[in-house]
Amino acid sequence: MAVTFGSPEWAAAYEKLLKESSEFKEAAKGLTTSLSVHILEAPEYGFEETYCRFEFSDGEVKSVGIVPEEEGAEAAIVNTGSYETWKSVAKEGVDTMKLVMGGKLRLKGDLAYVMRYNTATQIMLALLQKIDTSYPDEE
Repeated sequence: MAVTFGSPEWAAAYEKLLKESSEFKEAAKGLTTSLSVHILEAPEYGFEETYCRFEFSDGEVKSVGIVPEEEGAEAAIVNTGSYETWKSVAKEGVDTMKLVMGGKLRLKGDLAYVMRYNTATQIMLALLQKIDTSYPDEE
């Protein structure tokens, strides 16, 4: 059954996939940070601004969840983009670093630290595509 993009159920499905991935754990070894994916509001689709926050400790996924703005915005790394941009990441695996470099995503935080874990990021993107996801603009 499909889960709605940006919903608590979607975040829970993502957390489960990340925690089950030995490949991700190996690539993320040493990663200790908080990261928020900030998806901007898309009122034309009935999509509200959403923060999905990830907590990592030495490569282990501690939690993934939809959080209030205050909690999402205070993460060490915040990656902000439009609904359409994040949908392309989730659905097609578009490389987030290319989107940051191209100005489609705005990264707040230590870019060098993020780039050090590029392999882990690529695995995260591949896992994200495995989630059976429904999108508000396709309903």
